[in-house]
Amino acid sequence: MSVGAPVGPSLARPREIVVVAPAEAAEAAEASEATGGPPAPATLVRPGAWTGTRDAALSRSRPILPPMTVLPIITLGDPRLRLRGEPVDSFGKFLHGLLDELAETMRAAPGVGLAAPQVGVPLQACVVEVESQLHELVNPRIVRASGDDHDLEGCLSLPGYVAYVTRREKVWVVAQNRHGRKIKVSGAGLLARALQHELDHLAGKLYIDYLDSLDELIPVAQLREETGAAEGEELAPLA
Repeated sequence: MSVGAPVGPSLARPREIVVVAPAEAAEAAEASEATGGPPAPATLVRPGAWTGTRDAALSRSRPILPPMTVLPIITLGDPRLRLRGEPVDSFGKFLHGLLDELAETMRAAPGVGLAAPQVGVPLQACVVEVESQLHELVNPRIVRASGDDHDLEGCLSLPGYVAYVTRREKVWVVAQNRHGRKIKVSGAGLLARALQHELDHLAGKLYIDYLDSLDELIPVAQLREETGAAEGEELAPLA
């Protein structure tokens, strides 16, 4: 293949193409820039590396991150919400992408947690974010709990409603991270509530299962009117 644009009836002479090592190509490009000389020959390097100019070489070293997707959250009535998540035994690209997209979807909602079953993926994986601290939990389980806490709670899969639910005030959780390493997370108050809420999702449970009657559900619009809360002001944690 020749390089160059047509000049009159003939073609311009193609630039020389030389096969070199990546380091040699970068040095040649820098020398050419420094002396103001003619452009260095186009370089075809060994597979796995590309260079030609210093800027091109440097730009290749910067990772190009794929865009993350905001996933649709399934809501009450969808039978997938009641599926028990399967244990995760592969800690590769699929899981990493799922955790990234769970976090992105949770933040866009916005909420403080989101579990894989809420986006139609029946796996034991969830994310929780409280006070700007993101927790990625794979195959999590509560190993200890203490105290009781009765407070308002909501769910991204039951939009427009909240209810008073009694949870354990503090919990200790053992899980794995996205690389399969064992991790421990403990929390009280909002973090404890969010952890319990997400682990319930992984077992196919919803917070309404703790209510004696669905009449205990409070419409968010009604609560906002009664409390005088401004539009957009958080009334209860959503997960």
